[in-house]
Amino acid sequence: MSIIVATDLSEHSQDAVRWASAYAADADKSLNIAYIIDTLGDDELWTALFETPDEIERRVLTSASERVTQFATDVLQGVPTPSTRRVLVAVGPPAAEIESFAREKGVDLIVSGTSGHGRLRNALFGSTAHRLTQQTRRPIVYVPAGSSLPPAKNLLVALDFSDCSLAALRWAAEQAKQWDAVVTAVHGLGVSALSPDYEPNAKFVPMIDALTEQRHEQLTRQLTDHGIEGKVIISRASPAEAIGETAESVGAELIVMGTHGRGAVGRLLLGSVALRVLRDTTCPVATIQPAE
Repeated sequence: MSIIVATDLSEHSQDAVRWASAYAADADKSLNIAYIIDTLGDDELWTALFETPDEIERRVLTSASERVTQFATDVLQGVPTPSTRRVLVAVGPPAAEIESFAREKGVDLIVSGTSGHGRLRNALFGSTAHRLTQQTRRPIVYVPAGSSLPPAKNLLVALDFSDCSLAALRWAAEQAKQWDAVVTAVHGLGVSALSPDYEPNAKFVPMIDALTEQRHEQLTRQLTDHGIEGKVIISRASPAEAIGETAESVGAELIVMGTHGRGAVGRLLLGSVALRVLRDTTCPVATIQPAE
């Protein structure tokens, strides 16, 4: 099997390429570095006067392959690298081309960088993430700038008792075993949505306490069932807030969470939870979908 990392040759994508290379080397998998050209620059358009579309495409792809090869050579200096490394270039919609390469190369993990911060990062990430998540069932790891390289020794898995979160737990268990990592499971109750005044209102306290204990026992059993002796944290915050706060408090090096990804509800869930986590966190985030 192999992994694929998408790059746009920017500084933002350098850490994603480094992370993917170290992951592939640790897992003894081949690494595919993909660069997708979705639009031609103005300096290429005028050549249509004396070149055929096929000639333009061959020249553009050859030039892109050389640039990606040099980019990889430069950014991977001093980084663990797998025995097999390929450069893949294509012209077309980025998400569709990445998934096409993934099918062709037997990819079981997709790695991508994130760009910018705040609203800018949110906008740049959103369109690509939504399309890619809809077109693949493979795990996707989004790597922000400054991320430490794998193997990660401290994993945080977000659970909400859905099929998606169980898929995330299974993936996290495999990674924890491979890396001998510590696992923390977090669940955000979001009880502020139940009542704006639940803190001062005594009638809600027993209900929240009982719910907290129940969820803690359920998650502890899930971890045990997957061979994990980890810590369980039940937060009263919203899921996104709980994940972010817990990741910071435990020093998580990788956040693992499920996502539905497909359909209107899947896009909404990605936007309301995973996208917020990706916008605010400083460590890589793996989004996992349940198998077909």
